[in-house]
Amino acid sequence: MSTSAFDELAARLAAPAKSGAYLTRNELLVLARLTEGSLRYNERKRMLADLFKSVADAQGLLVLLERLAGFWTSQLARYEELAAEFPASAPFFAEWQAKARATLASLAKIRDEIRL
Repeated sequence: MSTSAFDELAARLAAPAKSGAYLTRNELLVLARLTEGSLRYNERKRMLADLFKSVADAQGLLVLLERLAGFWTSQLARYEELAAEFPASAPFFAEWQAKARATLASLAKIRDEIRL
């Protein structure tokens, strides 16, 4: 079975150790409703790939990517709050912040490529 670029992106985003945040099934269902995507309850990686594939056009994909960027931005802000509130844990949160920032940069690059 071959994998698409959407499958690869979904696998990366659904893995907290790579993306820097945990995207729940419920959050994916909300994203589907907000972007008018089609989604069945499944494993998170499959749900996210299906959501990418269900978007009707480039504009819809941009909206989905913006929503995902918003999610990662809020996670990053939370890590920053926790690091400030618990300074001894700041090194732990720094690793997750770096992963979340890398994910945000990746999402921005994809959005820029779609806009071309």
